[in-house]
Formats: sequence, C-alpha cells, structure tokens
Amino acid sequence: MGDGWVVGKHYLDTDKSKWMYVLKRSGGPSFMDDFIRKEPQAAARIGTTAIRIFDNGVGWALESGTLARIKGTKGSVVVFETRVKGDVLRVATHLHKNRIPIYLFIFKTHGGSNNNLPEHDKQHAVDMARHAADCVRNYDFGEE
Repeated sequence: MGDGWVVGKHYLDTDKSKWMYVLKRSGGPSFMDDFIRKEPQAAARIGTTAIRIFDNGVGWALESGTLARIKGTKGSVVVFETRVKGDVLRVATHLHKNRIPIYLFIFKTHGGSNNNLPEHDKQHAVDMARHAADCVRNYDFGEE
C-alpha cells in the first residue's frame, strides 16, 4: 500500500496534543523533519499554520484562503496548497475525505496567486497526493 510511502504524525507541540499528518517514505524522515534542521524559523511558521488549521478546521482554512486548490492540477486527486501567512512558503496538501489534511511537501512561490507553480511541480503534487490517498484509502481517522 502506498509503494513505500506512509502517512505519519508530525507533532506540533511538546505534549503531543496537536499534529499534522505528513506523507513520508517508510522508515525515513518527513519533509518537516528535514526542514526543521535546514530552516527552523520557516518550519516553525509552517507549524503555526498547521496548528491554526488543526484548531479551526478545514472549513475555516478553505474560507480564509489558508487552504486553496492548486489550479491546473489534473487527475482524479485534488491538490491544495497550504498558504503560510506572510511568507512565500506553501505546502502541497491532500485532503482525505475533504476533512483531514495530509501535508505532502514544501514549495516556494513568488507570492500572490498559485498560478505560478511550474507544471512539473503541479504534476509532482498530484503524484504525491495519489500516494497519500493510497496510504489512507481504507483508514478511518475517527475523531482525529
């Protein structure tokens, strides 16, 4: 299932009461683990955004523009971007059953519209979203 990919929790606080689901290679670090080592302040901004979504829900994130569909993505899997407030950082995101965000990878934009994502990055986002969907297809997250 998932061709060597798994969905795991990346905890956002020390008491492990808040988390973000991330796609990663089985047995390997997540993109957040790597990003924390490389750019800790930027990773903290992503974590803050994920906490806002965790606390307020996907409906709020869509309404506020924190989550927005990546335009021009093709295929059966819809891909969103999580917009980090006041930054050019974005996180490609798959919404499981339209309510559980699974964060896929980080990319940078030049600000403003999401139309400036290169085609190969859009395709990469769709491919990664398919891996995430395969991993969680039959998994019920319950109240998480």
